[in-house]
Amino acid sequence: MKEDSKKKKNIFLLLLKRVKLSNLIILAVLLVANSYAWFIYVNNVSNRLDVHVRAWKVDFEDDGQVVEEVNVEVDNAYPGMTAYSKEVIAHNYGDMPATASYVVLSANIMGTEYVSQEGVIDAGGTVTGDEPTSAE
Repeated sequence: MKEDSKKKKNIFLLLLKRVKLSNLIILAVLLVANSYAWFIYVNNVSNRLDVHVRAWKVDFEDDGQVVEEVNVEVDNAYPGMTAYSKEVIAHNYGDMPATASYVVLSANIMGTEYVSQEGVIDAGGTVTGDEPTSAE
């Protein structure tokens, strides 16, 4: 057993003679610095969120006034009547293109009132399924 410990001691002394002390110090400093950096990196949690939002603003001008909804009412529609038109100016102040759509809420045809499903929902009612849709 003494021989094993002497061999180990001789190997250790041989390594000390071949390796410079400055190299060992640099190795130790690099090991400590990298270990510290690794633990800082692993423990650092970031909740950064980048969002790009484009401006979205559309105004409707009806009879010179800015409104959110444009109501079109035709009191009397019959075959051969003159064409009805209403000018609504839409101003798009946003960055994105905008589309316009319409929904028929109700129609009174020959004294019978037809309310669309969208009209029932707009009035706060419950849709039964018998009502026509705006497209119909």
